[in-house]
Amino acid sequence: MPASLLANWRAEIGKFTPALTFVIVHPSEADDPAGLLNSRAGCDADLVITTYGMLARLEALRQAHLEPGHSG
Repeated sequence: MPASLLANWRAEIGKFTPALTFVIVHPSEADDPAGLLNSRAGCDADLVITTYGMLARLEALRQAHLEPGHSG
């Protein structure tokens, strides 16, 4: 998704699914986006939100095994 939509996604999650845990993997959210993805919060998140650009730049995102119920 375009970076311009990150704040919108955060607001919509808060409005419609406040119990959903999520991380936004983007430099605007963390100094180390790859570290965030691999942190406890990233591993336990129900949803990982990122941008097209981050997906292209971060090998960790391309190699991540993301599926419901997966931890780490």
